[in-house]
Amino acid sequence: MQVRWNYKLKPNIEQSALMAEWLVTLRQHRNYCLRERVNGWSNNNRDSDQPINYAYGSYCEIDTRNEWGSYAPLTCPVVKHGVVSAELTKRSKDVLKWGSASDIQMKRTTQLRHENIYYSRIDSDVLQRNIAHIDADDQGFWQDGRGFPKYARSATFKSFEYKPKRCKFEVDRVPGTKHRYSRVYLPLIGWMSYFDSRPIPGNAETRTVTITRKSDGWYISVLLNLPELLPEETPLSRVSSIVGIDVGINRLVAVSDGSFIENPKLGTNKRFRRRLKIRQRRLNRKQKGSKNREESRYRRR
Repeated sequence: MQVRWNYKLKPNIEQSALMAEWLVTLRQHRNYCLRERVNGWSNNNRDSDQPINYAYGSYCEIDTRNEWGSYAPLTCPVVKHGVVSAELTKRSKDVLKWGSASDIQMKRTTQLRHENIYYSRIDSDVLQRNIAHIDADDQGFWQDGRGFPKYARSATFKSFEYKPKRCKFEVDRVPGTKHRYSRVYLPLIGWMSYFDSRPIPGNAETRTVTITRKSDGWYISVLLNLPELLPEETPLSRVSSIVGIDVGINRLVAVSDGSFIENPKLGTNKRFRRRLKIRQRRLNRKQKGSKNREESRYRRR
């Protein structure tokens, strides 16, 4: 059974600045990769009356039937690929094949980590997961009929993800005391404290770890594999009474013994409605994408 638990992080000033820098670079990386895929799709063999854009690819000699990687202006155009400066081919079982858009951009990302200092500060697995999310969006568009992937904006791009088994958790919780902070190790960021509101079981397997920035700070979301533990069945000899419940709207719960639990209806409370109206008005006046708007959205909850 997979569950996702969230914890509040407590980074220092340097770690907060580094994670904020990561979000900017990862957003630019996603938009760069998405633009390359759009250009590769729209510029190659789309319109018959337009000149075809040929790029670096493999070609085959007719006499020897050998495949080579070189400029071939008359054969093998790049179709549905991002046209980037990385190698476009790969070998699989001694067979030369076209690399997918993901393969090409993975290679280009490796080059960027050696060319750009901002990319070199980001963990390689985080960059790979960034491309994997684009692949999932592409699959949703082409196969599942979902909307076309959108370019990320700074107001909406607020998280990055580590691959499974990359982060280390060190439980430092003292039972019966107020000390409920443990530590987590994030690659290339370092050890960081988090509020241990729920202890992670010792037999749980840690999967992906997602870091998210919200208006009130940074949060960590951990995907766990927990063994499915079924509750013990109570024998009928120990059951003293049995009641049935029915959940409704006008009344929250109706019990089979004839009693009711009334619905509090917080949305119709006069004081609640007035407070919600004021906070929604304040939210509407804030500039879209600003930090003040995020804080107003958090207070509206």
